[in-house]
Amino acid sequence: TAVATGPLGFTQSVPVILSGDCVNAGQAACKADATFPGNLSYSGSTASASITIAKADATVSIVPYSGLYDGAPHGISGTATGIGGANLSAALNLGATFTNAPGGTALWTFAGGQNYVSQSGSAAVALTQAPSTTAITCPASVPATGSPLTPCSAIATGVGALSVSVLPTYTNNVSAGTATVSAIFGGDTNHTGSSAT
Repeated sequence: TAVATGPLGFTQSVPVILSGDCVNAGQAACKADATFPGNLSYSGSTASASITIAKADATVSIVPYSGLYDGAPHGISGTATGIGGANLSAALNLGATFTNAPGGTALWTFAGGQNYVSQSGSAAVALTQAPSTTAITCPASVPATGSPLTPCSAIATGVGALSVSVLPTYTNNVSAGTATVSAIFGGDTNHTGSSAT
């Protein structure tokens, strides 16, 4: 704003004319000029001022991720919003994704460019072990031979292409009668353990 003043309490608003780049931040070329042309009682006068436009703070909203391991990569999500609701999410880098449990920490950055302050931070990607299933396959019956019989097989399966053989253990597998077969999968990085009998 500009005001022309003089003796005897004279004061009058004067229009301000802007020139140069007065929209974008960080520019030294924005100038304000005001001219009072004078009147019957006062001579004219002028004034000039430079305007510095500071960078604005964008609103960055980051959402951590939490979920079960499923064999797919996962990362954080987020948005960046500028003045007047401008969508600035294209300048938001959400960092690394993680596939295996327990996940990790994603380092995000917001490139503010000419008009916004750059920002950075971190958020968690938490991946929990998925369940596994162990199954035993046996023939309906086998003839006794007087020696321990091991006719069964076991396999542990789960999401993310888990499919591993598990060594069965036996009781009462020598003489005729009913034998008991057990199999235990101890789990791995991405899966909890499981068992079957």
